[in-house]
Amino acid sequence: MARYAFISDIHSNVQALESVLTEIGRAGVDGIICLGDVVGYGARPVECIELVREHCDLTIIGNHDEFMIENDMDPLLNDTARESLMWTMDKLGEAHLDYIRSLSGMVYLSRDLMCVHDNPVPSMTGYIRNPRAASNAFLGVDRSICMVGHTHVPQLFHTATSSTDAAAIPLDVQSHYLEDGYTISLNPEFRYIINPGAVGQPRDADPRASWGILDLTLGHFQVNRAEYDVAGSRQDVLDAGLPGVLADRLVLGT
Repeated sequence: MARYAFISDIHSNVQALESVLTEIGRAGVDGIICLGDVVGYGARPVECIELVREHCDLTIIGNHDEFMIENDMDPLLNDTARESLMWTMDKLGEAHLDYIRSLSGMVYLSRDLMCVHDNPVPSMTGYIRNPRAASNAFLGVDRSICMVGHTHVPQLFHTATSSTDAAAIPLDVQSHYLEDGYTISLNPEFRYIINPGAVGQPRDADPRASWGILDLTLGHFQVNRAEYDVAGSRQDVLDAGLPGVLADRLVLGT
């Protein structure tokens, strides 16, 4: 397989996920990879797990997914995230929890491609939002391309520093925000960290669901945005009694 669709950070938003899966079906890909955080924040975790299990060829476990099975929440979690996760735990059955337990934290798909939810350096869990954070993250990138999620923003980082420089923090990291429909060519001499953005809770001021296509044969990556029933998803959150901020941010894309 050489042409992959990447989705990430669905966060229990079934309307967004259904829209993206429809678009992916039209695009024609060899496989669908989910980079984690299927649950959390939103009101439809069961449906999202079942859709991901049915349609995705590979799913990475995200930090919100991990909270479902660890029973030990990060003390740094804000109250809104904590409340949504506790609510989600009450909705999942044992079969859903078993599925989450089966997910890997990092996967090498080929000699050129690795996938992780938040950070390729096992000791790091922070967000890769800027070149400085990416410089440290590149210490864990031993393939040409590392696909990540977690930030909810479609973004690409690249460095000319070789993966053989295992102990060298790259100082030449460049960052690119990836807009809808833009295709970026990948230099085979570079290393990349690529984020397709969030399906269910975008945070780049664009409320449309974000996903991407990586074509390893042609050597390019493209981000796509999908319209979905934001009002319906927002109402689901309110009807579930979840914090109102989780409903409002869907409209704003923040």
